[in-house]
Amino acid sequence: MFQTVRHWWGSGPGKVTARLFAFEFVVVVTGVLVAQALASWVQDRAAFRAMKEAEARADAEISDNMYAARIYQVAIPCFEDRMREVMRSASKGPVDPQLAVRPSFKSSGLSPIGEQSALLLRKENGDQWSNLFDALARSISDIDDRGSSIAEEWGRIALADPGNGEVSLGDRLAAREAAANIIARLRGMRINAENILQLGAQLGLKPRSLTEPEYGPAKTCDAIWKSGRSDPPLS
Repeated sequence: MFQTVRHWWGSGPGKVTARLFAFEFVVVVTGVLVAQALASWVQDRAAFRAMKEAEARADAEISDNMYAARIYQVAIPCFEDRMREVMRSASKGPVDPQLAVRPSFKSSGLSPIGEQSALLLRKENGDQWSNLFDALARSISDIDDRGSSIAEEWGRIALADPGNGEVSLGDRLAAREAAANIIARLRGMRINAENILQLGAQLGLKPRSLTEPEYGPAKTCDAIWKSGRSDPPLS
């Protein structure tokens, strides 16, 4: 049997078969390698596009948050003055019902960036961009949390509103406490707003509204109370 195989291998047909096998093997292996390389290239391009889309979305949302920060820089002093008025009024008697009416708060979040896009952005733009984004995300989350807490505390001021029933000393004290808590949270929001504007500027961005360009920072405190918005109409 060994002699038979040796004879076949040394004959013309055997050599032809070997060459054909080698050729087909090379073709198959090359095809697999090319297919893998192409698939890897396609994945890399898709990841790059996703990264650029995430970067563009982040820039737009940061600009929107900078716009909201400008609104708060103007509105916060008005809110603080009103809370001091609540405290003075509640120390003497019931509170004017208008003082218990809270204007709407400007809200603007920041979408998280996926892990792969975050890694590519750090590689593409360096550590500074990613570090600034992370700091902005913390400030934006904190300012939203403080806004939610203020909304809850503001509701307690209605306890001292005579339109809701007889106002007791305890109701007045609760309204004063709520107003004091709001002032404390507003101070934190003021710091957050400054941070958002400074960090966004370091990224080369400017305040810009994404959804409601017809509303913006108040020209007067009365504009806030009359419109019922922290960002009254610009006209």
